[in-house]
Amino acid sequence: MRIEALTPLKIKRSAGDMLLTPGEPVEFSDDEGRRLLERAGGKVRAIKDSLQVGMMVEWESRLFYGLLTGVILDVTAHAVRVRHPLTEMEALIPRAWVKVIDRMAS
Repeated sequence: MRIEALTPLKIKRSAGDMLLTPGEPVEFSDDEGRRLLERAGGKVRAIKDSLQVGMMVEWESRLFYGLLTGVILDVTAHAVRVRHPLTEMEALIPRAWVKVIDRMAS
């Protein structure tokens, strides 16, 4: 579950304290996310992830110098996994580079 703070917020976790910054979503397990939403009240909100497996995306390749496209195979907190169209290997592309071009690939 992706959670975004609405105000700067320090939370205590079993893994250690964490500072949440507005505008920087953080990935939590579903259980931990629900507990945080209950305890923090109006200070945090759940964010529906706009990137999903099966979506067609494009990105500007820093290595191959051009616009590339691929289907999302997996989504992580910081990247999406795609099958690279030139190498045919799986590649992790930073989320900041990715733009959705088709809600679900055919």
